[in-house]
Amino acid sequence: MKTTFLFGKPDSGKTTICGQLLFRLKQHGWHEIVAFRNHNGRILQSKREFQLDTVSTDFHEDFTGVFKGIIDGKEIVVAISSEGDDRHFIDKGLEKIKAICDEHHLKVDYLFLTSHPSQAHTYATQKVYELFPEGAEADYYSFATSRVQETNDPTVVLQQKNWFLDYILTTINLTI
Repeated sequence: MKTTFLFGKPDSGKTTICGQLLFRLKQHGWHEIVAFRNHNGRILQSKREFQLDTVSTDFHEDFTGVFKGIIDGKEIVVAISSEGDDRHFIDKGLEKIKAICDEHHLKVDYLFLTSHPSQAHTYATQKVYELFPEGAEADYYSFATSRVQETNDPTVVLQQKNWFLDYILTTINLTI
């Protein structure tokens, strides 16, 4: 399992990058197993309501989901949780992913998590080891996000976050 941490201060684009990843999965025919859109820890939409075709690239709400696709003839599972504001939300996101995978007998190949650049990042790493012991030999990647952009134009900001996502996916060797 390859685990990718996106960490940064609030409003630095962590959830936007996860949303762009989700959008790319949708564009390339990946199937959602279960996904939840969240706000302050409350589930706003469940699988029936949160369909991939409703996702845009301008994504601001936290979410957790498990998605399945085919790469080079092999089934790949990607799990995403953008709920990394504090330990409680990290627990909640990872526990949702673990429950979904257990229920559907899935093994996560790529795990994407967000956190603030405090002790939450270290805590998230420990929690991954605890919940996914098969990931103990995992590859870990950390990427810092920031609000530094050329302009405040939302189109430019999204393009820059998209380039950053390209870099992340290339680095972890995930071709979508």
